Amino acid sequence: PLAGGPPLGLFDLLPYAPARLELAPGDAIFLYTDGVPEATDNTEADFTDERLAATLAANTQQPCVNLLEEVYRQVVGFTKGAP
Repeated sequence: PLAGGPPLGLFDLLPYAPARLELAPGDAIFLYTDGVPEATDNTEADFTDERLAATLAANTQQPCVNLLEEVYRQVVGFTKGAP
């Protein structure tokens, strides 16, 4: 199950509802900024949430440091030096 709502800190006076999410053994939380899925290549195409989710899904058995390195590699490879 996914928990969601507005991004934290986006609006000063926005009321946030508390939520609870229980993690089972083997579950993980991956926190990231909008800069990851919104990273663009030279044609201004976005990396996308779907591409990030696929990268995470393909690396679920990796230690955290390897997972972070792979996400970084995927984003840098996708953007190919675009600003």
